Amino acid sequence: MFRSRAVLILSLVVVGLCVFATAGVSCAPKAAPLPPAPAAFQVADLAISPAEVNPGEKVTITARVTNTGGTEGSYTAELKINDVTEATRKATVAAGASQLLSFGTSKDTPGTYRVTWGELSGEFVVAKPAPAELALPKPTVRTWTLTDDEATRLLLEPVPGGTVHFIPENKVELRYYVIKITSGVGVSEGKLWFDGVPRWIPNYLSGAIGDFTSYSYPKLFLTALPPWFDPTEEIAPDVTGLPTFESITTEEGKAIITYVWP
Repeated sequence: MFRSRAVLILSLVVVGLCVFATAGVSCAPKAAPLPPAPAAFQVADLAISPAEVNPGEKVTITARVTNTGGTEGSYTAELKINDVTEATRKATVAAGASQLLSFGTSKDTPGTYRVTWGELSGEFVVAKPAPAELALPKPTVRTWTLTDDEATRLLLEPVPGGTVHFIPENKVELRYYVIKITSGVGVSEGKLWFDGVPRWIPNYLSGAIGDFTSYSYPKLFLTALPPWFDPTEEIAPDVTGLPTFESITTEEGKAIITYVWP
């Protein structure tokens, strides 16, 4: 009797297990869930700005750090310049998140500097400073009073009967025996000129004044000093050539000229 009951109970258990198995229900204990993946970091988008600087100027170096793991983690950034650690920085990055990290640096020595951040690399250049411009002393503006006799000697020494006479309002009378021509006088581009000079004068006197004047109708320009005119005696002891003229103002019998030398 007892034996029959035990067999019956065992049969019912077996049947029950078959029913559960047929229904796709497992009676085995559930497996424990896997732990999240540890933090892992990727570095990208290295940027160096500006790429060229002067000595002592700041360079900013940035990169994006992404945590590709399943848990929050601490990332240590190491910046190397020319394979030498320049700086380090720690940052906590959440799982799946990104942070933009940056370093600042400056160098005083000109040259090319290699930047390494993890597996990324780049470079920046410190330019050579431009040579300092020498401050040249400004020439001193001087004054020269040119009389009628000196102007005649300057322009018409080899011309018999030729004279020069200054009159007010920047005008001059050029005389050749009985012929008189009233001309304007002025300065441009450092040269002294006489305006309103007819063409026949430079043509007729080219042999006498052609070596130290030029003519562009209607102006006659003084381009050099004639050999008989000694500037060390006529202008100033240290002036050895034609100075750069700045201005001219005429009065009766003379002209006040400003010039620079050398």
